Amino acid sequence: MRVGMDAFMGFNFVVEVHQNERGAWFAKIEFSRDGRPLVDVFPRTTQPEWLTDEEAIRDGIEWARRTLMQQSGRPSHSWVASRARAYVWARSEVDRHPDGTTFHNGL
Repeated sequence: MRVGMDAFMGFNFVVEVHQNERGAWFAKIEFSRDGRPLVDVFPRTTQPEWLTDEEAIRDGIEWARRTLMQQSGRPSHSWVASRARAYVWARSEVDRHPDGTTFHNGL
């Protein structure tokens, strides 16, 4: 079992990865603050499964950070959401200019 650790916004969290009966990896996250463990107040309704333990650790760290930001009222940043917005924008530009799109650097 591999373990990832991180500190963020005054919290520490440990990401333990486990392999299920199908061979997929998933993350289990434990939060603490000032050395005291926290009850799992941030339950995951779905458990993503990953092909490698490294992917599961990265997912667990990203999920923990995003959850802490959302709970504190700060907007969380998701690279997946950013890529989705970029794709929608680029697709709309191509649809508006079917003969070709020119991108400018803002100058």
